[in-house]
Amino acid sequence: ENHTWAALQPVVAGQQPVVMVADDMLEVLQAHRIAGEAGVSAAIVTAGDEYKRVAQVAATRRELVVPVNFPDAPDLSDDANALEVRTEELRHWQAAPGNAAALAKAGVTFALTGNGLKDVKTFRANVGKAIARGLPESAALAAVTTTPARMLGLAGRLGVIAPGAIANLTVTRGGLFAEGSKVREVWVDGARHEV
Repeated sequence: ENHTWAALQPVVAGQQPVVMVADDMLEVLQAHRIAGEAGVSAAIVTAGDEYKRVAQVAATRRELVVPVNFPDAPDLSDDANALEVRTEELRHWQAAPGNAAALAKAGVTFALTGNGLKDVKTFRANVGKAIARGLPESAALAAVTTTPARMLGLAGRLGVIAPGAIANLTVTRGGLFAEGSKVREVWVDGARHEV
């Protein structure tokens, strides 16, 4: 029995989407073409540089999983280091925090991920940076709650506060993504945990 082929049957039958991983915006476009040729439903985990080709990415109408692992500032502390920094590296450092805002403005449906972060504790702060660069706060909240729940086939059970939903909550003092806000409580499946 071929276990790999058996595992792919729900994908081939259109019952289960696939997740494709792209290392840059050109691979997002390539993944879209491959999914189309294969006739499968696919979401694409991106590299965070879709702003470079936002109109083409939006035209795919694919759902994306977008990282908030923004690059660190290039080391320009001395002249030798400054000469080694490529212009593209400087551009990406400057533009990456605005990637989600550009996608939202173009009408792309996406979830945000901490994939690639050196420290997952910086996730909320990095989403806050995306908001500061123009991502509407309501879009940011949807990108970490209702959109990923829907992408996983769990709409109505996760990502919402509603009767019958799984009670996973984060309670903060201050805005969820505001600089300096503090997590006070986390509820997991209805069980309260104070921070």
